[in-house]
Amino acid sequence: MKKSIFLAVLTLFSFMISCQKDEIKEEVENTQELPSYDDANSQLVEWESFPEELKNAIPLEGNVTESSSKAYSYSIGPFGGGGGSAFSVNPPSGTRIHAVAMRTGSRVDKLIVYYKSPSGTIYTGVNRGGNGGNYYLHFFSNDERIKRISGRSGSRLDKLTIYTNKKTFTHGGNGGSYFNASIPPSGFEILGFYGRSGSNIDRIGFYVHTL
Repeated sequence: MKKSIFLAVLTLFSFMISCQKDEIKEEVENTQELPSYDDANSQLVEWESFPEELKNAIPLEGNVTESSSKAYSYSIGPFGGGGGSAFSVNPPSGTRIHAVAMRTGSRVDKLIVYYKSPSGTIYTGVNRGGNGGNYYLHFFSNDERIKRISGRSGSRLDKLTIYTNKKTFTHGGNGGSYFNASIPPSGFEILGFYGRSGSNIDRIGFYVHTL
């Protein structure tokens, strides 16, 4: 009996240490030389103030055939719960990320990923979630790529932190457990997304592509 209690205490202690290490790791990762943006230094944007090119973006779904989608190298995740309905976005070859918009409060309520084709057409790939929280909008430069994504999740996506080769931006709350989706430092990028959503983003995973 005493041995069982000792093992239970030891397991709990190990779990607490692991959680503390994750928290420290998350704080360290958010401290880097590249510009870093969060709720405190990012401008809130109302949908009415979005540029017309984003408001009029063409949904990828129904306008891009599966055969034209660029094959991904591998996937990471998913992270989060099983609520909502499934989504999966794997953009066409030659497409790059143009902007990322998030509605967040204590959770990630909505995620919109805008893609730009070589001809300049703007698409919405991911446009999932509800209308809670506030909008934050981050544009990408022509040579900007997602190199890593981390966050926090439980039954839903609580926080999302996106690391590019130009900047880092993070929005959401501190619930759930820490996760990290890292890729090799060169030759790859995170370009596609999949998961589940309803009134929030319930679950998220990532498609890794070669450059």
